[in-house]
Amino acid sequence: MQREHQLPPSLPAKQYPAVNAPASVPYSSYPTNSGMAITSLILGIVGVSLLAVVFGHIARSQIAKSGGFLTGDGMAMAGLILGYLGMAVGLVISVIYLFIFVLAFGVAASGG
Repeated sequence: MQREHQLPPSLPAKQYPAVNAPASVPYSSYPTNSGMAITSLILGIVGVSLLAVVFGHIARSQIAKSGGFLTGDGMAMAGLILGYLGMAVGLVISVIYLFIFVLAFGVAASGG
């Protein structure tokens, strides 16, 4: 003899009051650090100066436009400072090498 399977009776749907939520809810209600700012700082420490400067400027722009949801302006500024400092040091070293190179070949070409 076959039994018929009966489904349990459905429960009445629970009614919840309407919530007045904003149209777009941010992922987190707490401010978060900008990934670009962190990247800028790391690249500045490592010595990849040009990318540290680029990421630092992008991070500061995003932080300013975020309305307080992104933080890390200090990290972005530190990455910018390290990036510009690294580029300045690289430029000074390049000028010194160029001076030594010209001096060495100038003396060799003059026969002295």
